[in-house]
Amino acid sequence: MKTTVKFLTYIMMTFALVLTISCDGEDGMNGAEGPQGPAGQDGNANVIVKTIDEVIWTSGDYLGAPANEFVITDTDIDQNALDNSLILVYFELFDDGIWHPMTLNFPVADGSDQVITFSYTLNALTIYSLSSGGELNAGITKLKYFIIEGTDTSSINFSSYEDLQSHYGLD
Repeated sequence: MKTTVKFLTYIMMTFALVLTISCDGEDGMNGAEGPQGPAGQDGNANVIVKTIDEVIWTSGDYLGAPANEFVITDTDIDQNALDNSLILVYFELFDDGIWHPMTLNFPVADGSDQVITFSYTLNALTIYSLSSGGELNAGITKLKYFIIEGTDTSSINFSSYEDLQSHYGLD
């Protein structure tokens, strides 16, 4: 939960930064220097992001059903990552500029389903593409995956606002 909140916070900060940079205003005189703010708690910056620009499908299976698969060998998916990290995968279809989260289950008008999902094991991330009728040649043009190192939150009482407020330094 803490990692997800921090991840979403980083996404929002990045979005705000992009908006700020893209705005172009007139240069005026600099104002007086403001007071130094309070020191904040260090966050979890242990996030690895990787992009794959080409997906080449091979025949395989997913949970015993015929599926296309794409295997990515990655030594960053080590035993520590398997035990302590969150792995998220996103994909772009047909270069449309829209990033979709995995797992995607898309119902088709004919009553069938199309599924794009993933699994991971030591040193490997595998992407699967299948439909009710078998293999699906999904038009994935790019993949991004995140390996987000976990942090110990066992000492936090998430049902207590005061504990959360204290732990995260909230006012």
